[in-house]
Amino acid sequence: MSSSPTSSEKKSPSQGPWTDFEDGFYAALVEKIPSPGKTPEETAALIASLAFLGRMDEAVSLWRLRKDSLSEKFQRRARFALVISATRISRFKAAKVWLLEFKKENAVSDPFVRQSFAFYFYFTGDFRKSSLWAKRALDAALLEENPYIRLLASDLLGHSLVQRGKLSVGFRWLEQARKACQERGNQTLDEMIRISKLLYEAEAGFRPLGMIEELETARGSRKAEDAYAHADLSLELARQWILRGDWGRARQLLDLESTRIYSFENRHQEMRLLLRLAEVAYHQGRAADCGHFLRSARRALNRLADQIYEIRVLGLEIKVETELLGAELPLEKKERLLSLSTRRSDRLNRQMLSRRGWTEEAMTAPGEDPLHDLLKTALSHPEQALREMAQKGYWGLWARTRKIPFGAKAIVVGAPEVALVLVDQNGVQALREGIGALVLRLVTKLMKGFVGKQGLVETVWGYEYDPLRHDSLVYGALSSLRRLLGERGDWLENSEEGWRLPPGLVWMDLSLRPQEESFVQEPDRIPLDLSFRQHKALKELERRDVWVIKEYRSFFHVSTMTAFRDLDDLVKKGYILRQGKGRATCYVRPGRNE
Repeated sequence: MSSSPTSSEKKSPSQGPWTDFEDGFYAALVEKIPSPGKTPEETAALIASLAFLGRMDEAVSLWRLRKDSLSEKFQRRARFALVISATRISRFKAAKVWLLEFKKENAVSDPFVRQSFAFYFYFTGDFRKSSLWAKRALDAALLEENPYIRLLASDLLGHSLVQRGKLSVGFRWLEQARKACQERGNQTLDEMIRISKLLYEAEAGFRPLGMIEELETARGSRKAEDAYAHADLSLELARQWILRGDWGRARQLLDLESTRIYSFENRHQEMRLLLRLAEVAYHQGRAADCGHFLRSARRALNRLADQIYEIRVLGLEIKVETELLGAELPLEKKERLLSLSTRRSDRLNRQMLSRRGWTEEAMTAPGEDPLHDLLKTALSHPEQALREMAQKGYWGLWARTRKIPFGAKAIVVGAPEVALVLVDQNGVQALREGIGALVLRLVTKLMKGFVGKQGLVETVWGYEYDPLRHDSLVYGALSSLRRLLGERGDWLENSEEGWRLPPGLVWMDLSLRPQEESFVQEPDRIPLDLSFRQHKALKELERRDVWVIKEYRSFFHVSTMTAFRDLDDLVKKGYILRQGKGRATCYVRPGRNE
């Protein structure tokens, strides 16, 4: 947001020192004014500029040395800058001490003081209080005709409202803040607010087909020293790659940015970095890596100031345990998450809770957050959502909604909008080029293990093998398959025994109905919309007549609720039928004679 440290424009100060500070000429002021400054205004502007440039220790030293020589007006303004900067780098105790000094001085009617409180509450996750104090700061700024605080308060009010789920109103306040910047000729703050709004739009799923390019353009245009904005853009860009299923690229970007982010001492960015890394590992099926990043995030938490991030850590821990590891819902973590959410929660957290059915509170109106709307649709109308995900390029979401096994290598045909989808730990690749009948037979054969040229010719083409006639045929078909696999060409393995596709490769044909997909496929193929336990349950039905809840629970060592959920899901997807009522309920394969 606009009160964050930014790079000053390459222009020398031309007005009073404090006015130049307000216009963003931090580096120029530090260069021009010899420390500690000749006048109270110079000293206050120097302290504030050092703080906003991230040179917090120098700013605090100068404050302690010269604060008694400052007038009341410039004491408050210098302290305002110290509160803002200390809060940004998570020095909450120091910020709170300075805020208490404001209260002792009975200075809470000052617009700079009110803005300090608003900023502190925003960064500690109390967006209701942040909105309240930003509105108070705006009122005081209008009363005293202070355009700088009017700008900052409008900006912060916009941010607070967005975090509370009021995107349209929040965006309107951000645009008002941009207009105030343009009236003052402050291009630095105007650009910062524009970037903030862009990040919110990306987060909410606006303009999905062009958002990657917009973020990369904004990231490339930022000056190298504008580290905070660059890091924010990189973190959101990584999130967009995760949504699109390019997990390898997201991890590469996060690794590249990690050193830069850790050098800022901004714990909130560090937390977001660790959560992004954990999310990538989750999608890749790397449970150990995911746990490592989440434990690191927990160790970095400030239990008072970082409750929103603790909520996010808890949410991802629950997803890993229930979805990735197949464990029961950890009730202690759920209770802690819900308890924290009653005190501190932003738009994203409340939306996740509402989608899980753990709260009925709607943070956004329909249409204000397209990505949230899409995820809600996936719960009630999955096929409709899957088509929309494909159209918007959200292949990472598509893979999770399709329940493609974590960490699996998979080939999917019959998907909407594309001809072929390839999945592995690096991500999801959607291809427009189709897979012909010949290559389809080739893939089916190679999935069973190593096959030589003779075996391929006899089973794929149905010819009697003749090396002179058929070797070029085999090599051409294998070359076509490798070209089709693209970056995943190494899936096609060869040895003295012949060629094969990797063991465990999953095949899914979405053009088949569920029961066809389940019972017509080769024995070593696993339907991708089932868990491993459900697949094994279907295989068991090939040798037993029925499943009943008690036997299912005993066989798989699961709870009654889990047994019911597994079997009920198989019924809904058409793999099995439910017969009987109450304790006499049993589950059978379609077409089995009673």
